[in-house]
Amino acid sequence: SHHTNDLINFPERTKVIVCGLLKSSSVRTTKSGFKLASGIIEDLTGQVSFVCFQKTLERIGEDIFHTDKPVMITGSLKIEGESDGEEDSRKAEIMVDSVELLSDVRARRVTHIQFRIDESHKPEDIEKLRSLLSEPANQGNTLTYLKFESGSVDAQMRLPHGVCLTDEFLHNVDACLGLENYQLK
Repeated sequence: SHHTNDLINFPERTKVIVCGLLKSSSVRTTKSGFKLASGIIEDLTGQVSFVCFQKTLERIGEDIFHTDKPVMITGSLKIEGESDGEEDSRKAEIMVDSVELLSDVRARRVTHIQFRIDESHKPEDIEKLRSLLSEPANQGNTLTYLKFESGSVDAQMRLPHGVCLTDEFLHNVDACLGLENYQLK
């Protein structure tokens, strides 16, 4: 729902969802004996710190804070510092409600993938895509659609193969067509 560099512009307690990589993430026990996780989540626009308190940590588990895979953090904003018009010392921090691997979120929420082909694609690109879609290891339940764009003509069709949206499959599609030529919906 938000990029990290925009969070400072929202009011405190705003519910946010941020996707990115965890940096400097750790789980520790405080002096008072409570466990908490803290660190930084970084996306393509910047980074923001987060804190996950014991009750939430017990519910979601500690292991998620030790991953090097992309995650989705949901939580509420805490804004510290002040802005006097000339100088802004405010900092945003996310109070964590949940953390999930982005691949798990994708598997649960995405119902189909649409591939976009236009005149700039070479026949070998289309053949690579066909080969990827027909590989047994890539078969799954996610519906596939092909959209062809040529000048004022757009055509779309559903493809016969469903796919499994693994990181490896999406990496191969990106290498074949380019990131801008497919959409997850």
